[in-house]
Amino acid sequence: MFPLLHLLSAFVRVGTIGEEQGSTSDLFMIDGAILPNEWQRFLIHAEFVQSLNDAGFYWSPESRSIAPSTWVYLGVLCGGTPLLPHVRRLSWTIESPQSTSILSLLSPSIESLTISSSSLRRSGLSDDSRREWQSCIRSTLHLISSNAIHISQLTLNSNMEPSSLCLSVWKLQSLRVFTVGKVDIADLHALSQLPNLAELYLTSIQGSIQDFSTQTAIEFSS
Repeated sequence: MFPLLHLLSAFVRVGTIGEEQGSTSDLFMIDGAILPNEWQRFLIHAEFVQSLNDAGFYWSPESRSIAPSTWVYLGVLCGGTPLLPHVRRLSWTIESPQSTSILSLLSPSIESLTISSSSLRRSGLSDDSRREWQSCIRSTLHLISSNAIHISQLTLNSNMEPSSLCLSVWKLQSLRVFTVGKVDIADLHALSQLPNLAELYLTSIQGSIQDFSTQTAIEFSS
């Protein structure tokens, strides 16, 4: 997103974050009004974006981060329409459970979506923090099922509680390939009802699958 956002003169570096974790990140935000001609140029360029990969970007050695207020501002300017109306492949990292960045990026045009959350994968999270993250991912899945309904490939790089998944994923009737961590047997039965699901990649299943049968190819990975 940075090449696009740098088309806006109001998008500037305002400082650094993460000193307390020992890994700093340059913080950028929209600071001030966006000029109408710059916004029109931004929208023209955004029309041509078909692939965006920011997954894992925020934990790179020279990472940059975008202030949450910037995504709120962009969402208001877009008036509820997708920021990237023709994006087909999206890989995105959710930085915090309060992040709203993905809301402006979800589009019916998306065919392949990867969602990452490194924080949720950490073993040292408190119970409250983990519940907050679980709620965030559940809400994100609900938004995906409502706004990106033509997804055929979905990857969740986060440690979810099994019961959090299927309430939303089952609505993705075009889903063909689903990669996720652990699921329970109830989730597995629900996922097997997806009419087009052909491949399911898991790390583990909670419960017995002795009496379970499906036409979906299930593969376990570490």
